[in-house]
Amino acid sequence: EITAENCDAGGIVGLVNAYTRTDKSKVYADIDGCINRGAITIHDTTQPEGAGKVAYWMGGIVGFVRSANVDGAYIANCVNDAPITVTDLNSFAGQYTQIGGIVGNIEYLASNAYEISDCENTANGDISVSGAGGHMYIGGIAGYNYSCAHKNITNRGDMNISANFGTNLFVAGCLASPGLHDSDGKHKYTAEKVNNYGNITVTGSGSILYVGGVMGR
Repeated sequence: EITAENCDAGGIVGLVNAYTRTDKSKVYADIDGCINRGAITIHDTTQPEGAGKVAYWMGGIVGFVRSANVDGAYIANCVNDAPITVTDLNSFAGQYTQIGGIVGNIEYLASNAYEISDCENTANGDISVSGAGGHMYIGGIAGYNYSCAHKNITNRGDMNISANFGTNLFVAGCLASPGLHDSDGKHKYTAEKVNNYGNITVTGSGSILYVGGVMGR
């Protein structure tokens, strides 16, 4: 179980990172067969504007994959079996909050490859968020991930979002913001056998709202 204030969090790994190897060999993040059964509770994300913290990442398995330091990310056969709760969210208009039952954020880099496959957020993996924020991405599987392949992933947890958002709020049973960057013509966004069985409840006010049973946008 994780209970903390004003921080990023992952049920298995908070941050996937890697330093450049001297032999210039490629570095891949391969996360396979992990199960999280510990609840994640984050209180009070107060961060003054200009303090340097521009985003919060929270995931049942992984909080954040920093793609600038890895050549690819593969998350497979992972299960989140515990709730994620964020209370007293309080971030400024330009700040990002990215939450997913499996992964909060997979950072995009054109030269890399990403895949989430055979993963599940169970009925115990409810996601609850309350407070106020700037840009918010909340998904039963992934909060924010670009040019990623998704295969055989399922969310069964309910989502309850009660927030006043300054700019954008993306909420989805599986993938909140699965965008596509394809600058080199090689990296394609794909979704195959992506299922949501959880209920989604959103209350609050803001500028732009996207809500989807499977995808937010």
